[in-house]
Amino acid sequence: MDFWSLAPLRWQDLIDILLLSFLFYRILLLIKGTRTIPMLMGMIILLVLYLVARFLQLDATGLLMDNLANSLVLVLVVLFQADIRNALAQFRRKWGSEILLTVGRQLTALSAKAFY
Repeated sequence: MDFWSLAPLRWQDLIDILLLSFLFYRILLLIKGTRTIPMLMGMIILLVLYLVARFLQLDATGLLMDNLANSLVLVLVVLFQADIRNALAQFRRKWGSEILLTVGRQLTALSAKAFY
């Protein structure tokens, strides 16, 4: 059985793959040289532990991992606070001023049309 006969590739799929590849590449460049990589490796180990606990039906370990997963977003924000701040600052330096100027011009034009 041929692989391509199982999953026909559309042009949208190629754009999707290229877009995600670029996004992951930029994220990897952003976290390169930070303490993020070791933390992500630790989280991957926890994920593997969770999957093993579910597969072997280890109820206590599974319960502990479920409770950890419930607060995962908060844990991620706390752990990566400095990295998130740096990423947002880089985004603002590169794109923020252009976006703010464009939005400001559009609001000025809308308010001028609305009040005159």
